[in-house]
Amino acid sequence: MIRPGLIAPLSPLRKIMFFALLALASLLLFMLLASLSATLIWGKNLTDLIFSVSNLDQPEAIGPLKYFQVINQIGLFILPPLLFAYLADTKPCSYLKMNIGAGILTLVLCVLILFSSFPFVQWMLEVNQMMKFPSWLHSLEVWMRESEANAEKLTQAFLETKTTGGIIINIIMIAVLPALGEELVFRGVLQRVFNEWFKNHHLAVITTAIIFSSLHLQFYGFLPRTALGIVFGYLFVVTGSIWVPVLVHFINNAMAVVVAVFFRTGIAETDYLEFGRVSGPWWVVASFVLVVLLFYSLTQHLKLHPSRDVGKASDDKTQTED
Repeated sequence: MIRPGLIAPLSPLRKIMFFALLALASLLLFMLLASLSATLIWGKNLTDLIFSVSNLDQPEAIGPLKYFQVINQIGLFILPPLLFAYLADTKPCSYLKMNIGAGILTLVLCVLILFSSFPFVQWMLEVNQMMKFPSWLHSLEVWMRESEANAEKLTQAFLETKTTGGIIINIIMIAVLPALGEELVFRGVLQRVFNEWFKNHHLAVITTAIIFSSLHLQFYGFLPRTALGIVFGYLFVVTGSIWVPVLVHFINNAMAVVVAVFFRTGIAETDYLEFGRVSGPWWVVASFVLVVLLFYSLTQHLKLHPSRDVGKASDDKTQTED
């Protein structure tokens, strides 16, 4: 029988390699299960099903695509970190910092940090989209731009709904599952292991954020996504609770769904891609400065009210160590 804490003695590098193999195996298993179950649900053989979902212009392709997206998110982002934590520690909830909560004022400050970062993140998106390659890398640039366009087309297809049921499904698929799963993977597992390796939580935060952005395979959104990853990482460091970056990540993604609905129904004039964009460099500078000041306020608040605002588990010696 596999016992808790089995891989605890492994080096950080071997833990990362083990987690990568675990995630890959879980993804392949869930892809197989999703494919088999989808053929039963939609009454098509696998070849016809794959052909039908490859055409985003057909409305009947969206349902199976969303189904695959949800199942694969569970297989890649939800199950692997839970299994890894079980194998890495005798107290997996403590390992992932799932047993530590946060007070209302702490959460308010964290959400304000997210909102304050939007102008700076949007500016980084504009800078990223101006990226040009030399002529000898033209084919690479074309491939990257095509990949970005395809990813954007898929996102638009998912968001193209006005029904209550469709909006709820989008919230679950785009906000709930990614917020929980990605934070468990990147902050709960990888950032912790990198901190164990580097003995420096700043380097662990930045490294994890770069990997977080890279694995999305959206190259012209790499910089803003890295910036958001850094914000999520430091929120995890400062509060010591995985639920804080999960909440902030959820709000960030859910806002895209809500703004997209408002834009399509005529309530808002700004689409989710433009949300938070400002004109003028001073707004960008102000955004960055405000984020720094809010982080400072958050750390000072937690120093003054640690027992009131951050629930400390008895088996955690240091909540901000990771």
